[in-house]
Amino acid sequence: MVENGTLRMESVSRGPILYVRLYGAIDETFDVSEILNLGEGKDLILNLKSVTRISSFGVREWVKAMARLATIKNRVVLVDCSPVLVVNLNAVANFSDHCDVVSIQAPYYCDACDWDTEVTLAINDKGVTLPDKPVPCRRCGANMKFDEVEQSYFGFASPDRFRPLDPHISDFIDSYLRAGDTEKAPTVATTQVRRAFPWAHRWRQIPRPVLVGIASAVALALLIVTLVVTKNTGISAEALDAYHKRLAGHDYPAALAMVDKMQKDGTLPPALGDQMRAEVETRKIAARGATLAKAEDLFERKQYEEALKTFDETISLGTDPKPLFFTIAECHRRLGKPDLAFKNYVLFTDSFEGDKGDKGFDDALYWQGDYLIKQGRLEEARPLLERVAKELPRSNFKRSAARLLESIE
Repeated sequence: MVENGTLRMESVSRGPILYVRLYGAIDETFDVSEILNLGEGKDLILNLKSVTRISSFGVREWVKAMARLATIKNRVVLVDCSPVLVVNLNAVANFSDHCDVVSIQAPYYCDACDWDTEVTLAINDKGVTLPDKPVPCRRCGANMKFDEVEQSYFGFASPDRFRPLDPHISDFIDSYLRAGDTEKAPTVATTQVRRAFPWAHRWRQIPRPVLVGIASAVALALLIVTLVVTKNTGISAEALDAYHKRLAGHDYPAALAMVDKMQKDGTLPPALGDQMRAEVETRKIAARGATLAKAEDLFERKQYEEALKTFDETISLGTDPKPLFFTIAECHRRLGKPDLAFKNYVLFTDSFEGDKGDKGFDDALYWQGDYLIKQGRLEEARPLLERVAKELPRSNFKRSAARLLESIE
């Protein structure tokens, strides 16, 4: 077993075949060398039933990985692609250019008991078709319904792309995969994701109306599962690469503009666009936190010029500037820039929402008073210093404020 933190891999080697099952999320840490190190089989079968998420960075790494595998392996075969993979099969133009998709997981829903699951459907020279016989619910026995739009969900599986499998690959899938992953090998193999991840899909037991109020990340996952796309939509590798470069450069407005343009052009399905927007916001929040921590560290190390630049960066990313005005003012004061320090002290006290006795508020009042005295604006300084000296008993500047008041009497 191999695990990289977000993705786990299990493998079996049998003759010329290397079979690898992936569990978890495919993101920017996806490394094809981890697959190659699992065995030397010239025919690779990837079981994707338990892939629960793939980020846009993961899509980029996936496309690169498939292109590399195609130069090393005779065949790369995808089986039991989970709904999140089917989303990308439909939406990303070159997602499966270097591999053969043999089967997918199709979402089914039971009206009788609000249970949903996935059913394995094979792909053949006619594309994908729903099973002729009803699919019984394992929870209550009632007939389940396909929980997608058939034409859209199966849009990627065009008959002209179908290539028959070599007999030894077909035999492996029929014998090991079907018999090994289920109790039996039924014509329609109904399998539940909760078997691979008992903790990951407990939301499936929740009645559908309740799902409206659950966390946004889960709501997004459900939206992606029910994505409706057309056969002609597809994101090019070049567009994805440009999008990733903007994310890597923290140019989030440009990344969002790209998403808007692709949706307007019809190359990006709405739900995938929402996923990409959510990713931009997630990375923006992460960058916000990282730059704020860096700015505070630079201030503690007395690197005030660099700290100011980094405070500007974190504010540009959407960090609330109100709590930062004091530290920014301190940077300017210590750099010998009293005008800018005064301006930020004023911004801090005017926007302060905490306990006026907290450290920082009295400091800002004192330094405003000190600045105003030096500017000859004594009447403006007096009420600020009186407040520190008389109304804030816990202030460390109480005595200093009193002395300044005495100096202007």
